[in-house]
Amino acid sequence: MGYLLLAIIFVLLALALAVGAVRLLTRDHWFLGWLRGMLGLTLLTGVLLLSLMAVDVYSYRQLATEQNIATISFKQLESQQYSATFVENNGQQQNFQLY
Repeated sequence: MGYLLLAIIFVLLALALAVGAVRLLTRDHWFLGWLRGMLGLTLLTGVLLLSLMAVDVYSYRQLATEQNIATISFKQLESQQYSATFVENNGQQQNFQLY
């Protein structure tokens, strides 16, 4: 729930910046227009950044239902020598010797 709320906040901030950028980009005058244009493009860049952040934060929500895909166990055979066993959820098992 927290990730969804954070993503919504980022989207709302992006929308507010987008409205401000459009308002700045649609006014008159030459030099002030150029300054407004640069500020407007900077705000649009902020909109893009906040939107990407919202998508990134929202993707963490999908990880909330994590589940194990494999189990790794280690057994010491000798000094500096180990046996690693990798067992997937489907039951497939692999053994490795680590030195």
